[in-house]
This record gives sequence, structure tokens and C-alpha cells, in this order.
Amino acid sequence: MTRIGGWLFGGAAMASLGLAIAAGAGWARSYWTMDSVGVRRCRMAAGGVNLMCAGALTTRGTVEINIEYGALDPGADRGAGLIEGWRAGHSSVPAGRLLFQSMHARSLMERLGVRFATGHGGFVGGLMSKSATYVVADLPYAGLVAVFLVLPIAWVVVWRRRRVRPGRCRRCGYDLKMNVSGQCPECGLQIHGQSSLPMPPNQNQG
Repeated sequence: MTRIGGWLFGGAAMASLGLAIAAGAGWARSYWTMDSVGVRRCRMAAGGVNLMCAGALTTRGTVEINIEYGALDPGADRGAGLIEGWRAGHSSVPAGRLLFQSMHARSLMERLGVRFATGHGGFVGGLMSKSATYVVADLPYAGLVAVFLVLPIAWVVVWRRRRVRPGRCRRCGYDLKMNVSGQCPECGLQIHGQSSLPMPPNQNQG
């Protein structure tokens, strides 16, 4: 690994560590405060109004991402539902768990807190839409923390392996004690200028 590559690797590892710490803080916060953020966009079309809503919320150790889009039904009460823009809010965490976490027939991934589901029909942003399509993804904070920690852990492992210890090869870490050949027998690196201990005197001489 080149020097620049090492700097980039280290910088990415530090950034990933920061994300892991932030995810850990969000994980703890999600047990007493439910945070939500969302955006709503509408577009006039020949057949009516197309509405798209996207948002995310955090609660009880889970991040839920929800996307809904579709054409509103002609008789839908649109009113304030067509107001575009970003929305954010905070509230106390409701009692119980998320709906899919309370289901008895759950898959292994759902038991681990991971879910991905899609469907059609129903509502878009609380407004009736027979052509609605929704996408829901639930991710556990624990999984996010684990993913963000992979790069810092890899950096520590590489750093420990590449750290030059006294009497060892700069390239492969081979023990060069008692080596007087001027070359690493493991990787062939010339070790001129790198200290190595001389051979001990032959005890049988004299």
C-alpha cells in the first residue's frame, strides 16, 4: 500500500468510525425519542395529480425508510395533503414495537430487525390512491453500527501487521534476528541498513 493509499484508507476508517459513533448515539436516543423526517412532492398530470412521499423515522433501535408514490383518486380530499416541502418532527416513543416486529410468523431477517417490503394500492401520504406503490425498509441500528465498524477494524488489523518491530523485516515482518545475509529469507527484501543481530559465537570452538 502506497503512502497516499494509506492516508486515504486511514481517513476513510476515521470517517466510518465517526458514523459508527453517530449511529450508536442515534441507537440510544431511539428508545426515548422518535425522530422523523420526510419530503412530499406533487406533479400535475393529464389524469390528475401524482404524489410522491419519502421519509424516515427512528424508534426502538430501528430505522424505517418509507417511500410512497402514485396518482391520487379523483374523489380524494387533497387539501393540505398537496403541500410540498420537507418536514421533520420529534415525539415520545410509542409503547410496543413496530408492526412487523409484533407479527408471530416472522422470517429470520425480520427477527434480526431487517425488513424490505413493497406493495400496491391504498394511500399516498394519507390520501386515497388505487395506483399507489409503496416501499418500506427497516434496518436495525445494531447492524448499521456493525457495518460502520468494519473499516476501522480492518485499518487496525493492517496497521498492526505493517508496524515495523525491532529486528523484523519492513515488508513482511519476518524475524531477522541472527540474520547476517543482508536479505530477508522470507520475502527477499534487501535489509542493508536494517539492524539484525549477529550470529552468536560457536560454543564448540576453542
